[in-house]
Amino acid sequence: MKLSRKALFTIILFLSINVYAQSVKPVEIVFDGSKNLRQLADEYLGDPNLWEEILFNNGLRRVDQVTSGMTLKIDAEKIIATQKAKTAAKEKIDEANKQGAKLFASQEIASAIKNYDRGLVNSKIGEWDTSINLFNTADKEASLALEMISQKRVVDSEAFVSFRRGRVEKRTVQERTWSDAPLKTKLFTEDRARTLSDSYAEISFSDKSKIRLNENSQAVIKKSRVDLLNKNSENSVKLEKGDAFALFSKGSRKKNEIEVPGVDVKVNSSFFWVEKDEETTKFANYEGEIEVTSNDSSITLAQNQGSIIPKGGVPSAPIELLPPPNLLSPDANSEIYRSSFGFSWEPVDSAEKYLFVISRDVKREVIVRSNKNVNNTEFTIENLEPGFYYFNVSAIDKYGFPGPFGEARGFNVIRDETKPYLVVNNPENNFFTNNTGINITGEVEPEISLDVNGIDIKHDGKTFSKGFSLEKGYNKLTFTARDKAGNETVIIREVFYEPKGEIKLNFDPGLNRNSKWDIISSKPTLALNGNTFPQSSVDLTGVNIRTKLRAYADNTGDFSFMLSNLGELNKYFIEINTPGGNKLTDTITVVFANVKPEIRLNEQIPSKTNNSILNLAGTISGAKTFEVNDTPVDISSGEFNYNHSLEEGSNRVTLVARNGAGSKTTISRVVKLDSTPPRLNKEEISRIEKNGELYLAIKVFVSDDSQLKKNAVARISSSSFTATKYLTLGGKNEFYLGEIPIPSHAADKKLNIEITIEDYFGNKYSYKVIK
Repeated sequence: MKLSRKALFTIILFLSINVYAQSVKPVEIVFDGSKNLRQLADEYLGDPNLWEEILFNNGLRRVDQVTSGMTLKIDAEKIIATQKAKTAAKEKIDEANKQGAKLFASQEIASAIKNYDRGLVNSKIGEWDTSINLFNTADKEASLALEMISQKRVVDSEAFVSFRRGRVEKRTVQERTWSDAPLKTKLFTEDRARTLSDSYAEISFSDKSKIRLNENSQAVIKKSRVDLLNKNSENSVKLEKGDAFALFSKGSRKKNEIEVPGVDVKVNSSFFWVEKDEETTKFANYEGEIEVTSNDSSITLAQNQGSIIPKGGVPSAPIELLPPPNLLSPDANSEIYRSSFGFSWEPVDSAEKYLFVISRDVKREVIVRSNKNVNNTEFTIENLEPGFYYFNVSAIDKYGFPGPFGEARGFNVIRDETKPYLVVNNPENNFFTNNTGINITGEVEPEISLDVNGIDIKHDGKTFSKGFSLEKGYNKLTFTARDKAGNETVIIREVFYEPKGEIKLNFDPGLNRNSKWDIISSKPTLALNGNTFPQSSVDLTGVNIRTKLRAYADNTGDFSFMLSNLGELNKYFIEINTPGGNKLTDTITVVFANVKPEIRLNEQIPSKTNNSILNLAGTISGAKTFEVNDTPVDISSGEFNYNHSLEEGSNRVTLVARNGAGSKTTISRVVKLDSTPPRLNKEEISRIEKNGELYLAIKVFVSDDSQLKKNAVARISSSSFTATKYLTLGGKNEFYLGEIPIPSHAADKKLNIEITIEDYFGNKYSYKVIK
């Protein structure tokens, strides 16, 4: 049963009153002046400093009130008991105050002090029993204050997730399932934390100690306490699986431990690494010492040493860790403006891979990025926020021990989004010239790169000037100024170069034309596409056009008109005016022809054949081109004769005839080629007797890629007779079956048998046997 604070105090007070309630008779002496009050206090009270107690006990205030012959009463036992009670209460109150009673038990220590002061008052007037009770009460209240201090002063402190990347989860003792552990998640005693694949978590304690869990790791917070008065801290973590770095704060007021199943660990190190899996436990120490014990065998790991402890085994002898690699790039204190950039370092002999770390501080206390599986000496980082960082690399040996880190290298990520200064003075936009080149000029700021259409332009940090060649027609000049941060300022100038008197007009070569070079259209509408001098205006007029049509050639000189309501013969007038004032006129005729070509075959295309050459012959009219499976065939005479090769199996044969207007006629057939004869797989031939007659029973098993004929022919001959018999296809078209009578005079003669099987493609196979 747990008593309340009030009940406990009542019992203590009751006991103390009963102990000191009995009366003790005082000593009486006659003062004769031979000894002063100090000497009397020393003789009767055991302490010369208690001379005032004799005065107070006799109702006196001053020494001169004590006269010779006066009888003095001295309650020696009560005074001594009172003094002892006072001293005990004072010491207990002082101890409670020293332990922090004013913070953790303010009411209890205030009551103890109050009762102590009341005891002093009563002792001065000789109320010894009351004083003793008050001092004892104060003593008990101070004891209660000390008990409360022990409960409140040392408290469980919280750990928390101070950094995370990827999937990090936690689980309390009461929870059965894992849940997400966001940044700043609090972790208490017996709480678990774990990381999944490609994940990383940092758990911090109140004394700034840290445990860094790498991917697929799990740990339990076993202890996290702090003494609120003197700030002593005590932390303990159990690594259940995976690997972690431990960074323990130094100091006499701090005690940090790590637990690993099956291994006893004594830590006198502020930085070490530990890994736990089903078969082994590994330690790598970087500062101070670590004592590792397993199966009554112990080793001490000094700085930059590691050890492997097999499951159920003993620790290996210390293994020297690999040295840190020399960092190559970026240079120290580099300014980096890109969102993606690379790091490199020199290789370390015997290194299997590397641990790459980016942190906010040189001691890697605030890690931003980490990767322990870098297989070469380069690593690329993307999307790092602006700020100053440090990077460092550890070499990992064949045992999996990360070696020590060398000197970190700082770099500054800068986000500069201000575009550089750029002015183009010449040329102006939409500039026209008859010259083959121009001089480009302008103004820039220092420390930028400048190019025009990808050609570097040198400058003095203020101005630039350079001659530039032009292409005929439209020229697009793209001026690009780029600063160190990759910010760009882009200015575009459009320049037109037109040699005097030079204009050409070309129409789309894909347009169909006849022998008169007229354009042929199979539809009443036509997209008339052409090309001329860039940026020229193109006007089109004609009989069937109510108003003049106008188009503008683009930067490459292309233009287009959509002609509609075409008649049988359409003539158009074209006028071209260039940006430089030159003019060109021309005419064009469009013929509307909508009759499709006609293909007439001498013989229909068979659906199946055993001939690998398919002859296609016939006549054709109204066509300009003729193709068989995309192969051009000559039709200049109005006839065609073409041998088309077939492959075994199904063949798609497509004939296409097109006229000049683009209309086409198509014939498409599937022709199956089977030139392989049937196969005879097995034969069963025997002589049988039925109703006194002798027969030759024939059964031959066959197969074919296409379809067999319903009958096969069997011819039988000997020296005295010849017979022919049709065998019938049976089963699931798997065999031929038949019986042939044998004359009695040939019963004992050898028979020559020839069996011929055939498929519907005309492929035959003959088989001879003697029975």
